[in-house]
Amino acid sequence: ALKTAGWSLQLHAGPNGHSLTNNQACPYPLACRNAGETAAAYQARVIADIDAGEAALSSRGLISGTSITFATPWDNWGQDGSDTAVTSWLPSYLGSRFSAVFQEDWGYTVGNNRRYRFEMHSDHTLAVFAAVLTDLRFRLAG
Repeated sequence: ALKTAGWSLQLHAGPNGHSLTNNQACPYPLACRNAGETAAAYQARVIADIDAGEAALSSRGLISGTSITFATPWDNWGQDGSDTAVTSWLPSYLGSRFSAVFQEDWGYTVGNNRRYRFEMHSDHTLAVFAAVLTDLRFRLAG
C-alpha cells in the first residue's frame, strides 16, 4: 500500500542496530565490536541484525523481499577508523548489500554506494526543506 501511495520504506536497523550500548568508547552496535568479540562474530551479529530488520518489514508487508536502501544508525559505520575489523568490512558489506547507503556526514559519502542524506526534524521549516532540495551535495555524492 505504501508504494502505490508514493512512499517507500527504508531499513534503518534491525532489532538491536539502533540501540546505544554502555560502551563509552563506541556505543553504536552496528559500527562497533563488543568487548572480546571476534571480527567473525561481529560480522555475523551485524548480518543477523540486518536480516532480522528486513524480515520484520517483510512479514508486515512493508517491503517485498529485501531492502535496496539503508541508512546507517547514528550515521556511524565505523568511519573514525579506530577498529580496522569494522572499517575494513562494514562499508563494503553495506555497499554490496544495498544499492544506496545513506549518510548525513558529507565527508564520507563516496564509494560503496554511499549517498548524502538530510534528516528532517520537527523544528525544520518549509524554507529549510526547500533549501535542502537544491543542495549540491545530493547531486555530487552519487
